[in-house]
Formats: sequence, C-alpha cells, structure tokens
Amino acid sequence: MKRNHPDQNVSSSPLQSDSDEEEYEEMSTQKLKKMIDEGGLSPTTKGQLLTIFVKKVDERDAKLDKLLQAGPSSTTSKVVPTCRLRAIMEAVKERILFKGKDEDVLHDPQFKVAMESVERNPITAVYKGATLRALWDKKRSRFGYHDPTPQSNQPSGRRNYKCQLDSCWIDEVSKAWNYCSKHSPTHVCFVRDIKSGVTAFCVITPPQKIAGYTDNELNIYSKSKTAETLTVSLANYMKTNKNAVLGSFAKLVYSTEDLLAGEGNHHNLVALSMMIMLYNSACGDNNRVKLINQEITFRNNDGCQKDFFEKLRRVFEINGFRFKVTGEKKSTTVLPKSLLPTISYPNLPSSYLARDTNTGEMYSGVKWSMVKRTGDGSGGHSRAKKTGLSDFDKSHIKRIYQFAHPQAGVINDNRSYTRLTKEEKIIHDEIKEPAQRIETLGHMASILAHMLGLKVNGHEIIFLCQKFTHFDESFSKSMFDDVFGYLYGEVLEVEIPTVIPINAGNIIWKFVK
Repeated sequence: MKRNHPDQNVSSSPLQSDSDEEEYEEMSTQKLKKMIDEGGLSPTTKGQLLTIFVKKVDERDAKLDKLLQAGPSSTTSKVVPTCRLRAIMEAVKERILFKGKDEDVLHDPQFKVAMESVERNPITAVYKGATLRALWDKKRSRFGYHDPTPQSNQPSGRRNYKCQLDSCWIDEVSKAWNYCSKHSPTHVCFVRDIKSGVTAFCVITPPQKIAGYTDNELNIYSKSKTAETLTVSLANYMKTNKNAVLGSFAKLVYSTEDLLAGEGNHHNLVALSMMIMLYNSACGDNNRVKLINQEITFRNNDGCQKDFFEKLRRVFEINGFRFKVTGEKKSTTVLPKSLLPTISYPNLPSSYLARDTNTGEMYSGVKWSMVKRTGDGSGGHSRAKKTGLSDFDKSHIKRIYQFAHPQAGVINDNRSYTRLTKEEKIIHDEIKEPAQRIETLGHMASILAHMLGLKVNGHEIIFLCQKFTHFDESFSKSMFDDVFGYLYGEVLEVEIPTVIPINAGNIIWKFVK
C-alpha cells in the first residue's frame, strides 16, 4: 500500500508526526552519534537519527538554560552557559553583582557604567576554549561580544551583538535589522513547480533577507544545504525532480511587530493542506494537486498564533470551501465500525484518539514503535520528554484503527524496527501509513471543530497536538464523518468548490495575512 503522488517521480516518505520512533528516542546521544558516524543507514533512517540527536542536544541545552535562569542553588554553584552570548552575559552579571532576571540586566544602572568603561576595563569569559570579550555599540546602545576564533571570512574573529529585545539572548541577524532570526521580518513564499506535469505547491519560509527573495534565489535556496535542514520536504523534492523550477504566485511579509504580536503563517499552510486533501477527494485523477510540504505545524508550544482560527476560516471562505454542522447527532461512546480494529498487534502501528470530556482536551496520534509497552497511546508520552499527553489522563486514550496487513504476522514478534530486513520494514511502513492517515483525519476534525466553535461536554476544545502529516489523497468523507462524529457527536457538511484550473493549467488559491 504505497503512498500515491500525482507526480510519480516523487518518492519521499512522510515525515514523522507527534509519535516519534521510540526506539531511537531512548538511545543515548553518544549511541546516536556513533550510528550516524558509522553510516550504512538509509536516508530516511539517517534523517530520523539526526532529528532525534539534535532534539536531545536541544533538550540538554534547555535544561542548562533553566539552571541559568534559576541562578545558584544548593546543588549548582555556578551557571553553565549554553552559548557565547550567555557566557559573556554571565561575566557581566558577575562584574556588576547582578542577581535579578536576565531581561532586567540591561536596565541596571551598574550595567551602563560597566559598558561605558568596557574598553578600559574589559569583561571576558571563556567559552569552548575561546576567550570572549564584551562589546558595547554606543551608537545603537547594543551589547555584544568579540570571539577571536578566526573565520574564513573574518580572520580576526567575529563581532556579534544581542537581539534588540531585552528578553531575547540570541545573536542579531545583522546590524540592519537589530533582531535575531526569531524576531526578524519573515518572508513567506507560496510557490509552484512550473515544470511539473501536475500542480505542485510549496510554502517556503527561507532565512531572513532584507529585500526578500526573487524566484531565481528561491530556486538556489531550495537546492542548498540550508534547505536540507530548514525545508526538508522541499530539498527532497528538488533532488528527486531534477528539472523542477519554482515560481512564486504569492508572498507575505511578517514584520517584527507582527511576530511580537503573535502573528504568523500557520493558518495559510493548514488551509492549503486541507484544501488540497479535500479537493483531491472530489476531482478527477488528472486534476489532482500536490503539496510538497509534508509536515504541517498549526500550533506553537505556547498555543496557536494570533487569530489562527478566524484567519483559517477566512482562507476557506475566499476559496469557496464551506463547513456546516448539520445538527444530526452521532455517538461519542460507540466506536464506528470503520474505526474498530479488526486485528490486534500491540507492537505494530495503530491509531489512537484521546478525549477528556472533563477538560475538553483532545489528541490524535499514532503508536508505531515496536517496543513492548502497556496502554493504547504512544509510549513517548510516558517518558521524561514533555509531549502533548505527558500530563493527560491516560485512561482516556482509545486505541482505534489498525490496518490488517496480510503479512503483519511476519514482523509481529520483532521488537526492534532497526533490526528488520528491508522487506520487513516495507511491511511495517505499509501498516503505519494508513494509521497516520487516520491520525491526520483526527487532526482535521479537531481543527475544524474548534474553528466552528464546537465544545466537548460544554468545555472549550483544548487541542494538544502541534502538527500533522499531509497526504495529498488522505481525505475520505466516510472515514472523516466517523472520526468527527465519534469525537464531537456531530455531522459536518463539507462543500468543496469546483475549481477551474487557471494560469497554464495550474490552480491558484488565495491567502490572507
């Protein structure tokens, strides 16, 4: 049961959803690094390992960061800096005997005194063997540091300055912007492959660039090492489709003020993904649309972006997609027949839904590790790593769909995905993908229910997920009705517009900022 793409030249596999490969997750960073260094891995496996390795390093840095903010304790006599800027900041705090919050240090009277005399009385800190020196840009009133480590284009080392936001301790992108990459203006480009035989879309957020990107620059970026890290699905697509040429049909710019206000582009990417899945379910095979993006993020760690659901509704409306609750009721206690597992392989991939009617919390996921665990949800939610279901009452997790693969018994007794043969991994992945499709329908159901103002037993919907996997041909109205009905007890009427291809046969949808 292979994933079908409108463009048969595309062979990239979907990115992981919230359910991570638990076997890799439990490895130490040393073991992960050893596996990566030794090589002999498939591109997909190597990508998974690299992602988890980076995540583990980030988690380690986050723990150190907490220690930094907490200050000295009975068990920690000195804060361990996690980056150059924080290292020199700690040296400054020690010089001026500052004990408050990091965001307040810049306003301390002694900080100004220290900076005005920093040329005469240098403040230094050692970070990874390099002696950093504090800098003060008088013209911009900006704190920074000098790292003497020679660079290819900076033989005397580099001079970096802090992001303009008091609470942000990340290096600014450039003096022209004054902000770090997180708070600098963001350019979002909506592109299509103008050489593709089908309509192939992609939403790209390339690294910050003051003047934005021309189409030629976007094509160069899409084949760069940076794209392999920041836009994996696009980089994979460009490698597979050697003749691909990207042409932009819409661009949006989010200013620093927009970003600080909590705005962003999640609503447009979510809308595009859903519109493609819905449209492909109703159009002919020859008119199907492809979305190059495969991992669709709709929620940050601290919640959805500003006006996410209202903007999502507007994108649907201006493109002719309508959603209406009919009033017909469905059971939220009896699982529909289509979602009932007809087989039971606890160690093979299956879908699950989590719903707490006492709080309104909702979750859709896939359990796909072969590690033996108890419970219906992914074991990742029970480990130290924080996930959407870490604090969730696990008794509310309901195992649902599992694909009855005719060869499931061949791998059922295995406990390690990495030890499967190539043929056995194909069986495993063919069981996992249908489960991921049901997971995606669960995400769609909850996003649309929230947009329409539905509630769970009188409670506002609290959607605990952050992203879903896009499948061009994932939407099945009957399966969606069963998922939506079971979760929310309602029937949703979906109106899919008849889209007339324009612009050299390519469909163009509209978006809102």
